[in-house]
Amino acid sequence: MLSEDSAYERLKSLDRDDDDSHDGHASPINASVRLPRKLFITLLLCNILLFVASVYVLLVATFGRPAPSELECAKIVSPYSPIWEAVEFWEGNFDNDFTHPSKYRGPPTLELEQTWHNLFGDRGVGVDYAGLKKLNKTQNIHQYLTTVGSDPKNPTYGGAIEALHQLHCLNVIRQYTWPLEMYNKSWGSLYPVDFDDPVVARTHVDHCLETIRLSIMCYADVTPVMLRYDRATGERQTDFNTHHKCRDFEKIMAYLQKNGVEIANPAA
Repeated sequence: MLSEDSAYERLKSLDRDDDDSHDGHASPINASVRLPRKLFITLLLCNILLFVASVYVLLVATFGRPAPSELECAKIVSPYSPIWEAVEFWEGNFDNDFTHPSKYRGPPTLELEQTWHNLFGDRGVGVDYAGLKKLNKTQNIHQYLTTVGSDPKNPTYGGAIEALHQLHCLNVIRQYTWPLEMYNKSWGSLYPVDFDDPVVARTHVDHCLETIRLSIMCYADVTPVMLRYDRATGERQTDFNTHHKCRDFEKIMAYLQKNGVEIANPAA
């Protein structure tokens, strides 16, 4: 049995061994304990930096850039067009009372037909191959006419803007509502020659009705048209002077007149 003195000496020896381990290199056991702690601190710092960077990016994206303009918003929700730079906006009420006078109303006259014809213009727009891709029109690309002076190796294709086609169709329907004898062939190109053939006339009108229907249902204007009470008649009436935000048609036409293209005739 060990004496009390020998037990005391043994403990001192163990204490001395422990002290020696602190004086020299760390033991393998202590090193393995400290390594995960370093890794933890490193990962923690990385996560903090990542969080700070994410918050910074979010703040810059939210507050560091200006809100998109009306034109940028319009381009986002609309198909491609090569003349977006011509688009400006105005906001106000239509002058559209039920009997409101307009230079576009009335029976056919040479002056009225010319006024309507002036809405269409005679200038087209040029669309390159990249534009055709955005319009999903690259199939059978060789069927499209090119613009005058277009490079055959990198052609520019010619077209008209949709609004002008719609106005043409509206004019056809307007003309069809009047008897053909009210038109005069001496008016030249202003005479609705298609109406000389009843079948062609009906087909053209039906096409135009469908064109306008598609456009109205596509854009689906959700502006409220208010109803009012007319005390004089005791009836309900519609307020057709609706409030709208519109693209400035006159400026679009001015742009086309200045920058529009001429479309080449098809090769014989």
